[in-house]
Amino acid sequence: MKRLHLLRERLHMYPEQGMKEFRTKEELRNFVDTLPSEKLEMIEVLETGLLYVYRNSDNPFILLRADMDGLPLEEKTGVDYQSRTKGWMHACGHDVHMAVLAGVITRVLESEIPVNALFLFQPAEEGPGGAKPILKSGILDNFEVSAALALHVNPAFRTGTVSSTPGPIFGNATEFDAIFEGKEAHGAFPHSGRDALLPASDFVKTGYEMLSRVIPADQQFVFTIGRLLSGSRRNIVPGNALVEGTFRALREETKKKIMKTIEELTENLGSLWNVKARTQYGSMYPVVDNDPAIVRLVEESASRLGYDYSVCQTTFTGEDFGFFSQRYPSALFWLGCSDLESHEGLHSQSFLPEPECIDVGVEMMFDLLRAISEHS
Repeated sequence: MKRLHLLRERLHMYPEQGMKEFRTKEELRNFVDTLPSEKLEMIEVLETGLLYVYRNSDNPFILLRADMDGLPLEEKTGVDYQSRTKGWMHACGHDVHMAVLAGVITRVLESEIPVNALFLFQPAEEGPGGAKPILKSGILDNFEVSAALALHVNPAFRTGTVSSTPGPIFGNATEFDAIFEGKEAHGAFPHSGRDALLPASDFVKTGYEMLSRVIPADQQFVFTIGRLLSGSRRNIVPGNALVEGTFRALREETKKKIMKTIEELTENLGSLWNVKARTQYGSMYPVVDNDPAIVRLVEESASRLGYDYSVCQTTFTGEDFGFFSQRYPSALFWLGCSDLESHEGLHSQSFLPEPECIDVGVEMMFDLLRAISEHS
């Protein structure tokens, strides 16, 4: 496992933006190229992704996916392999996810187990999203896929713990902007302009209030406005305003109701304040829906390997693995990665999974691959 830990450290040192993971891609290729690969075929996906095809069975293929991109944060872990890329770090554990998948490839090639597997290193999970364009490209249509697997590190669970749940494990996640365009004017003559900040301010207050009255109490959701940008100087009536937010839900009908509400609110506030107004959307990730039969195999693998297993709560975390779970029977599980005493959370500048969780992840994924193939 030492080679995998060193690979993780190299990946950790050079995190990259989504769809720009060129160095990451080469690091992974160089690692896999050192392995005995007579049964392994490499296919480039998008510009920075890699798909490795392993054929050693008459059964359908099992897809194992790891995400590749980093986050725009300045790392403060202080470790020797701290990020060398200014303003970027692996704050969501994708370095660990890639090392785990590289480890599974290694185990499969060494053991030559009778399975058909697709090992996907996927770009841009953090944004703009890599799963959807990969599926849209049709590259996976060349394979009969019976199941898809992914894991995600979680410092809320101790290293050596695995956790999952049947059905939705992650909610859908949608980014939105409410944009208002008015007319600037000198602060001494506000009547000669059209203030864009006023409808934007109303949007923030009214958005929270309206949704609490529009969405039924039995439909879980979260709605967050993270930024309001407006104006150029203190004595100028703002001519533009931008509200940036996100919402998450567990049902498609809830998502549609929220979209309808914010679109109508934006339009109505524009009319009220006599400014142009529109709504636009960023990344939109569907629910990650776990197949109950595969989740049972996750639990059985954890028990067989001597790891603790627990049923987790559904969260509103966004994950574009949801696109795979819409296409194939799928399962994503949490991989514990901390000692629970001094851990930092996901997307923190000090987040650093324990290296031992890589070993757990490799054993779990390898055992699952074999178990799912046997049940095919």
